[in-house]
Amino acid sequence: PDREFSRATLAEAQVWTMPWACPHALARAVWAIVACADLAAVRTANAQLPALPSVPWQPGPDRYSVLVPGSKQPTLSLYPPGGIVGVATGSSLCSALRDPQDSRSWHFLELYDHMCPHCWYAVPIVTDVARAFHGHPSLRVKSLNCHVRSNAEACFFLEIISGAVDYPTFLLCPPRKGTPPHADEEAVRSLPHRAQGLLRRLKGSQRATFMQLLRCRRRYIEPHVRRGAEDPFLSARAVAEWVTASTGIRAIHAETLNQGADFTDRMVPNPRAAPGRPGWLRDDKAGSPGVPAWVPGQRWFDALRGFIALLHQGYRESRHQAAVDCAWYLARNFPVKGRELGQLAQMLRKQGPLAQPDAFRELLQSWARDTGIPDPLEGLSEVTKEASEEERYLTCSGSPCVMWTLMHITLTAVAARGLSGRTLLGDESLADGDQVAKTTGIREAMLFVKTFVENFLSCGRCKANFLRDYHSCAYGRCTSSDFRALPIWLWRVHNAVSIRVALRHKAQVDRRWPMYEDCPTCWRKELVMGGQSYERRLRPSTLSVEDLDAPFHTDRVFWHMVRTYIGVQRVAFELSDLSHDEQEEVQAVLERERAIAAGEPLPPPGSLAPAAHPTSTQAPPPGWPMRNLAIAIPALASGVLGLLCYHRCDVSRVAQMFGLVERTTRAPMIRTPQDEDDLGEDNDRLRGGDHPREEDPAAE
Repeated sequence: PDREFSRATLAEAQVWTMPWACPHALARAVWAIVACADLAAVRTANAQLPALPSVPWQPGPDRYSVLVPGSKQPTLSLYPPGGIVGVATGSSLCSALRDPQDSRSWHFLELYDHMCPHCWYAVPIVTDVARAFHGHPSLRVKSLNCHVRSNAEACFFLEIISGAVDYPTFLLCPPRKGTPPHADEEAVRSLPHRAQGLLRRLKGSQRATFMQLLRCRRRYIEPHVRRGAEDPFLSARAVAEWVTASTGIRAIHAETLNQGADFTDRMVPNPRAAPGRPGWLRDDKAGSPGVPAWVPGQRWFDALRGFIALLHQGYRESRHQAAVDCAWYLARNFPVKGRELGQLAQMLRKQGPLAQPDAFRELLQSWARDTGIPDPLEGLSEVTKEASEEERYLTCSGSPCVMWTLMHITLTAVAARGLSGRTLLGDESLADGDQVAKTTGIREAMLFVKTFVENFLSCGRCKANFLRDYHSCAYGRCTSSDFRALPIWLWRVHNAVSIRVALRHKAQVDRRWPMYEDCPTCWRKELVMGGQSYERRLRPSTLSVEDLDAPFHTDRVFWHMVRTYIGVQRVAFELSDLSHDEQEEVQAVLERERAIAAGEPLPPPGSLAPAAHPTSTQAPPPGWPMRNLAIAIPALASGVLGLLCYHRCDVSRVAQMFGLVERTTRAPMIRTPQDEDDLGEDNDRLRGGDHPREEDPAAE
């Protein structure tokens, strides 16, 4: 089932890119076969596990595949093999702690998630600390990547033992005292009540692992956290002083502690500046700035897989209700899989809180298999779980991206339904079409974002910063009183985070979204053309609404988000729903989509306004110009060749694709309401047996 959902979703996504009207059988054949050929290319490329597409800049440090002694498979690490910071796995750490030689030494241990931004910032800190103590016979410096599933059990036990919650976390494991039985009994008696309760339920190898990790209980708490102060950059010197105070071991090379994390000579971005070097090129097709690389359905696919991966990693007994609440909210508001997400929420509610994450993961994996959502570790190819320890997505490069995508899609869908008062075309959520505007309010949507981030974001400081901004009503949260403002609030939050991540990584690109190339009309003309200049610099505290909004027309950003995450043609609007300016903006978005689908050249970047066009409220007349036929014949030939080469694309799959394009594509529902209009017709048809399979009739 996991393979079927992957292939079907990619095939549907290719079909969604078809032009507005292709009513003839030849057109359907061409597009179905080309979709199959494209799918073959995607599967072949993924089967070879190539690197992600090269872009000018992408957040995050280098990642390494390290074969740890005693392990059969390499593990994923932010630290290089053979470096000054040791790379551990759960099993190798337990082996070191019970080794007679190592058991007489202190172990400095970093728990981290390689997708956590503040864990990226900690890499030079831990490296400097390791250099400072390098050569001391009584201290070992090791790191453990808790994002890797094979380390999940050890990381969970260390959380329970030490009280760690998020990443990065620094622990000290002292030398073993006395004989093992006596030392173990003493350590168990001093455990917190929750840890003792868990230990009583553990048996066999799990109990042995827990007992070997008992020593690692001393946790570093940053001084500013004790005082409740705002997060400064991590300090290697402060960490080294904590090590010395706890162990009595002094740094041999203290001079390496002076610099700390390398944030010197960084470029200070101006949030009000004109657009800079493109920083989101992965969103566009290679060599075609402004042409989207992904359709909304592909983003939905990644968002659901990311939701499963984040629950898989972040579930704890104390977060059970949050998992239930988030699943219920997505069932009622995410564009697809509403019934299945509702079933997950019911299963979790019936099961109740689970003390051991392993039991929850088995339940989640069973549900995902039945639902047809593949494990992100398997990517979109025949990769086995043993072949990769990092999630592979189509539109994203890691868990932070899919978390943002999930939240953007959900809030944009809520706004689109709330604005029109109707469900989306082909809506699979559990929202009732007659009550959609009342189903989800703005505050409830914001609470969903808060709940999800608070419970399932692994980066501790990222989470603390978000919650601080949330409770202080930053970025216009408390003044967002209409549905248009809802996704714009999250857009501001995301842009503020992107600016700060770029700052800390000395990025030479502009990480404000959308790029000028993707939405020229979203940017203010006087700023782009040099007629007006903003000189305000990035401040040390939270960016203001004015800072983030200054370069943009936020109303146009809203419609660009609808286009990117939902598809404008999926939203049924009456003209009375929109202002005159919004009607023009929607029409401009549709014209841009038509041009992209037809392969026509886009307006040059210097042309901020779309080309003039007649406004039409009717579907374009069906037709098949000779130019398109001339293009279709070579495409048919190449498609047949691709089909023959693609051994997995059988006759039944081709027949399924033909069925996908059988129904005539609808025109966008932007029209003047008439008294005799029957607004229930579409909803009745979609709830009946004639349910459309194409997830986005827009030509994204």
